[in-house]
Amino acid sequence: MSVFWANWLSGGYSAVIDLTKYLDAEGYFTKGMKATKRNDWRNSVKRGYRSRLMSWDERNERIPEIWEINISAKERQGRGMSIGYLKEPVRVGSWECEEHAGLFFGCFSPAGKLVAYIVVSPMGEIWWLSMIIGHKEYLKDFVMVNILVEVILTAYEQKIKYIGYHRFKNGTKGLQWWKESMGFEPKILEI
Repeated sequence: MSVFWANWLSGGYSAVIDLTKYLDAEGYFTKGMKATKRNDWRNSVKRGYRSRLMSWDERNERIPEIWEINISAKERQGRGMSIGYLKEPVRVGSWECEEHAGLFFGCFSPAGKLVAYIVVSPMGEIWWLSMIIGHKEYLKDFVMVNILVEVILTAYEQKIKYIGYHRFKNGTKGLQWWKESMGFEPKILEI
């Protein structure tokens, strides 16, 4: 076994939402999420926040907002920011293969400002959340719940079976609770 895989597996199982456990998005919403997160989502929507899939061209037009999100906190989950978030974002070109192109989701404030984003890496029936971050000042408005619900709704529309996000035990107890309350479970996915 390579050192990479030994280190990865020593961190435990991946955090995965198994969308096949629920008949549809409504089933996930009522049974997969904890009631507190459903309420957080409703509150975020009532406050005027909206999330949606964005084009890469639109993402490129919002690089200053992405950068502001990335540097809005020096630490996340009690640790310094990962190096990928500390480099100023650059424009992304077009994808040669649309089937395997990454997806960019954004959450917008009532004023239309980008306040959170998720980058999804599609891998067949699995969508892997490769970047997920919100502006520190807007986290109190449940923007991360808002945007993840949009990712899940879109995943159901696209017939995706699983959503993965790093390791289940990665992060502080608060992040682990957030993952569990959103329906993530520890799993090993075989591709």
